[in-house]
Amino acid sequence: QSRHLTADGQQRTVGRGETAAVVNLRAEPGVSRRPESNKMSRVPIHHQRRPPVLTLIDAGIEALYIPNRVLGTFAQQACRSARIELADAETPVSVYAKLTADARDAVLLESVEGGEDFLDAWLRSFDAPASSYVHLSWHLALFELAQGKYQETLDRYEKYIRPSVVAKSMSTLNDSASLMWRLQMYCGGPAPKPWEEVLTIAAPAAESPGAAFRDAHAALAFAGGGDHEAMAKITSRLRKSAEEGNSFAREVVLPLVQGIEAFANEDYTESVRLMEPVFPQLVRVGGSHAQREVVEDTMLEAYIRAEQFEKAEDMLRGRLKQRESVRDNFWMGRVQSAQGQSNQAHSSFNEATKGWEAADSTAPEIVALNNLMEV
Repeated sequence: QSRHLTADGQQRTVGRGETAAVVNLRAEPGVSRRPESNKMSRVPIHHQRRPPVLTLIDAGIEALYIPNRVLGTFAQQACRSARIELADAETPVSVYAKLTADARDAVLLESVEGGEDFLDAWLRSFDAPASSYVHLSWHLALFELAQGKYQETLDRYEKYIRPSVVAKSMSTLNDSASLMWRLQMYCGGPAPKPWEEVLTIAAPAAESPGAAFRDAHAALAFAGGGDHEAMAKITSRLRKSAEEGNSFAREVVLPLVQGIEAFANEDYTESVRLMEPVFPQLVRVGGSHAQREVVEDTMLEAYIRAEQFEKAEDMLRGRLKQRESVRDNFWMGRVQSAQGQSNQAHSSFNEATKGWEAADSTAPEIVALNNLMEV
């Protein structure tokens, strides 16, 4: 375990395997706080894991998924600061960073459609088969999926994201597993693409210790792909770690993995029981809000399928207060309809219908929406 600063300057214990996802925003650029010494020490830029400008960009992306006045202002300031550093830069990393800054500004200031249009146009002219291209393609696929464009999402996965067409790496696991899980969950049936190649790159996580972020995405692959043997192994490994005193595994990673497994097994009440205590600590797993949102959506869908409608409604109201979402309007309509609130449900379904005007008419969610509108 080690100590890290939170955003308000306070220290918090970080366990083994945990990502120090919360940073001290007041620290000087180019300065890190080393947990073993608790003293400020300068780390040369070329020794850092990522260029400082990408850290600015990553801070900006949070407001894309949880936009509000404070975060929006912070994100725009971060993106502007990044642009100043990138003004005369021509390296691939710099180009990637500027792209993400522009795309996130487009979404903050306009809409999901604006983000999709920007990324789509830029990626068409970018032919470098880099990991950043894969990850940006994943973001674009999420924009498309948010608009109900299932076929475009599947085509993008097939051509740019799936492990068989890109370098097999941990980032490939994260992008492919989370997108496949989303597609399967939103469709309410089998995944529209095979899980086998995703399971192949997830396999080492079954027995080899690693970061919680990796374990969470491996669990999505094992559960979604029906690899019960691999799921049993990763659960056993995490349980052993918890029994040996790893509080992070005991409090966060193990119940999260078990909750994902329970969801795949259609035991939604158990999934809620396991994941609910984890949810307030989810940031400890690491990744951006966009990457953690797959767990948030799983929790929400588990509430609905477990018929815990009041909890689902509270969660949806909180999300819709933060930002607009067509899918959240659809889910709100499902919750309201199940509670006999026909007028409110009809209003929510109308909002979803307007937002999904460009959606594939045969997509499972659109078919379900149309059926509910007729009730």
